[in-house]
Amino acid sequence: MLKKPTADQFAFGAMLFGFMLVGIVIGVWIGGHNNVRGWIGALSGWVAAAAALGAALPTLAAVRRQIRLQKLLHEKDEISVGMLNASEQATALQKIVYAIEHVSREIEKGPQFSDEGSMAAFRKNAGGANGLYAISSRVQIVDQIFRDSVQQLSEQVASMMDAANKPTHTEEFVEEVRLTRQLLSGMKPHIEQWAAQKAAERDAWLKRSEENEWNLNNLE
Repeated sequence: MLKKPTADQFAFGAMLFGFMLVGIVIGVWIGGHNNVRGWIGALSGWVAAAAALGAALPTLAAVRRQIRLQKLLHEKDEISVGMLNASEQATALQKIVYAIEHVSREIEKGPQFSDEGSMAAFRKNAGGANGLYAISSRVQIVDQIFRDSVQQLSEQVASMMDAANKPTHTEEFVEEVRLTRQLLSGMKPHIEQWAAQKAAERDAWLKRSEENEWNLNNLE
């Protein structure tokens, strides 16, 4: 069954026919009837070549579209990986910031060895899920460039908690609290900055994802 030509294909065919007709008229006018047959033979070769090119154009367009599609799909995979990594990093770093604030509040409450209830609450809160654990559990999650700093922070809070479990070592505990407070206050601004940077990266990946999705949906 013959396939109905598209509007572009019909226009292209009409253009070729028009050129050929104009050429015949010009040939008759310039060279007379004797030269028309030879001129038509030469022209038909060019028309055939042009027709072949016209037939190949849709194929070339399809190949170009396929290349563009593969590029967009590869970009989509890259964006997904980048956005996931940035999101995980931003979340982990922000959780560490919350843990720093939590441990700092527990330190500011001023736990005393003379009050076992106070020390028990301190050990539970500062060393629990919102404190030491929230920091130590994310050491291996954060990127390498942050890992040493977070590892140092985790080790210092752990050292303070070890001292809190030694009732006869009051001076050691006081010194560990001092060192921990100093490290927490010095490191918090840096981790907050890192978290903000990763959040900005995540938002940039999200914007690229939206652009990529639009390009895929409007691919021609």
